[in-house]
Parts: sequence; C-alpha cells; structure tokens
Amino acid sequence: MFDKLLNSGLSPAVRKAMEDEKAAHEAELLQATIAHDKQGYKYYWDSGDKKDQPLTWEELARCLEEEKREQALLAEGDKEAAVEKAKNEARREHDAAMAEMKKDYEEKLRKERLAYDRRGNPIINDYGFGDRQHATKDEYMRMLESELSDAKKANDDLLDRLKVLRDLIFAFCSLNFKKVVRIVYDQWRKGFKEFTKDLKDILQEAMTGEKTEKGRQSYVNDTFQFAKMMAKTDPDCKLDFDDLKPLHEDAMRIADGTWDSYHEKVEKREKLFDAAVKAVIEMGNCSSQRRLNQEQANTIEAFLAFDGGDRDELCKEIWAKAGPQIERFWRDITQSALEDLRTGKLYGQNYSQGHGRGV
Repeated sequence: MFDKLLNSGLSPAVRKAMEDEKAAHEAELLQATIAHDKQGYKYYWDSGDKKDQPLTWEELARCLEEEKREQALLAEGDKEAAVEKAKNEARREHDAAMAEMKKDYEEKLRKERLAYDRRGNPIINDYGFGDRQHATKDEYMRMLESELSDAKKANDDLLDRLKVLRDLIFAFCSLNFKKVVRIVYDQWRKGFKEFTKDLKDILQEAMTGEKTEKGRQSYVNDTFQFAKMMAKTDPDCKLDFDDLKPLHEDAMRIADGTWDSYHEKVEKREKLFDAAVKAVIEMGNCSSQRRLNQEQANTIEAFLAFDGGDRDELCKEIWAKAGPQIERFWRDITQSALEDLRTGKLYGQNYSQGHGRGV
C-alpha cells in the first residue's frame, strides 16, 4: 500500500522498469545467499522437507558446524574406544603374565614341597604293588621321625648293653684307676683344659705301678678311653671329644715327667706377660711420656725374649690387652712407642726417661 501511494503517479512503463529492477535485485540477493563451492556448484539438501533445495550460506554454516560436532563426537568416541581397547589389551597381557607367573610359582612350590637328598635325587615313597611316588617333605619328615624313633630305641637298647659291659669291665679295674677315670670325666664335664697341682699328684701316684714312660702313657690312654666310654653310655651327656684333647695332653705331661717344667714355664710367661702389659699401660696413661722409658722397655723385652715367638704376634697380644686400658687420647702415641720397640728401631739404644707430650 505504501509502495502504491509512493509510486501512484508513475507511468506503467516506469513502474514495470522499477519492478523488473527490484526483481533482478532480489534475484541477485537470492543468488548471493545460495551456498556453492569453488567451482560454482550449489549445495543441495539431500534429505528432509527441503530435499533437493539449495542451501544458503547460513544453512551451510550450521550444517558444517553440526558435522564438525559430529566428527568431534566420533573422534572422542574413537579415542575412548582406543583407550578402552588398549586397557583391554593391557589387562589381557597382565592376566596372561599373572597366569604364567602363577603357573611357574605353583610349579616351584610343588617342587619345593617335594623331598630330595643331599645329591639332589628325589626321595621315593614306595607304597608297594608298584606304587612309587615322589615323597613330600612332610611325608619325608614323618619317615625320618619314624626312623629316628626306631634308631633311638635301638640306641637305648645298645646303651643298656654297653652300660652292663662298662660295669663289668670296671669291676675288674682297680679303685685307683676308677678314681682317675672319674677325675678325668669330671674335669672334662667342667670344661677344664689342665689339671691342678693336687689332681696332678693324684694321677701321678695312681701311675706309680708303671715303671716305664711308655707304660704310664698307656695308662693315660686307657684312662681317657674309659672316660669316653662313660660319656657314650650316658644319654644325658653332650660332651665334645675335641674338648678332651687338652686334658689328654696335660695328662701325658704327667706321664713323661714334664708337667712341672711346662706349667712353671706357663706360669712364668703369664707373669712376664702381665708385667709387659702393665708397662705399656703405665707409659700410655702417663701424660709426661711419649716413649717407653728404659725400665718399661726392659720389661717388655724380657717377655718377648722368654717367649721366643714372633715379635709381631707377641706385641699384638700385649696391645690387645693393654690398649683398651689406655685413655683414647694417648693410644696412638702409646701404640707407636710399642711399634718402635717391636721393629727394633730403639733396640740397643737407651730409652728416654720421658718427654712431655705437649697437650
């Protein structure tokens, strides 16, 4: 109506020209809004109510955006599917590895439950009628317990017979011999390595009937054999035969007459050793000394000369007892002084009577 009022005075020709121009303009606008590709081909709807109609740029943009969202959703789905697939594969690999590990450990546990001898050979349990099976450790332990029980019973029976035999043999032995055997046995049980002077006199008196050294040595051997027999026939006795060797050696000194001289030498060595240790401690704990004085050096040399052994080992023996009794501040200086004496650096020289340490 507005258009008719505005253009009411125009001629039909002008009006038609304007309408044509308007239609052309609208056609151009419509053409500008239709979406097309680089080659000029239009985009058409392929479904829905607008099927086969061209798409506008706005509609194409919405379609592309929707397609982009769909692709993003598909990509996210593909990603999730890939992750889930990787998880499933990892789970399958883990389950397979665990199954293989379980199988290996079950096999190891099975083998571990089985019993083998020291050479690695399997322990076979024979049930009879050709039924032979590899015994387990529990079965083998029961077998051993049964064997041990049988062995213990057999051992007890043997001990009973040995006790009768021992008592029968002892019945023909002299009272002095029985007394000596008892002394040896008691000293052994108490853990002593040597006989005291009183016991030495008793053993020596018991052997007075033996006029030769060989006879006395044979007497000692018989005595110790009977002591071993007493230990073997006493089920409560758990003695080590090696612990009897020092006592046997000491008894042999009684037999060959060297007991007194040996123990005198041992006693003298102990006194000289204690004096040497005391000399080192005196020097170490005296703040005015950095070296051994002449008296201390002579005391240590007296021990080394009497023993006659390796100077290195003897000085180590002295220091092992003296070192812990010296204040730790002076131990290095004291050990160096003992080292000088050991190596002979001051040997044949006059020893210092003491120099200030200089704190």
